[in-house]
Amino acid sequence: MHDQLNIQYPQHWLNALYLMEINYYKDEDIMHIVISEGPERGSAEVSPNITLELDENREIIGIEILEASNVVEHVPEYIEDLKDEARWNSSFAKTQDKLVAAARQVRKEIKLKQSNYVGDDEKENV
Repeated sequence: MHDQLNIQYPQHWLNALYLMEINYYKDEDIMHIVISEGPERGSAEVSPNITLELDENREIIGIEILEASNVVEHVPEYIEDLKDEARWNSSFAKTQDKLVAAARQVRKEIKLKQSNYVGDDEKENV
């Protein structure tokens, strides 16, 4: 049995929220990142220890990292950053309508004040 660390977290990817799965196999010192489910139809080695797993459309569905212990120590920080981003995105989505309405109201008030100033200037010239 592998000594396995399995972490799942939300990841913002091309304006959609996917669930990315990270598996670390301590005995082999291999990290496997699943970006999307589906059969692997090919791969591309991007460095001596990093291989991209590709689907039939040549899109990345996974990443394999050998000698991953060099990377693993930074994973918790990276995951926390992603969680912060997801929380911010969620909070913004909940308040976006109110922010847009407030911005529109401010714009109306600015236009109203500008028209009042123009009106005052015209009165003085008469």
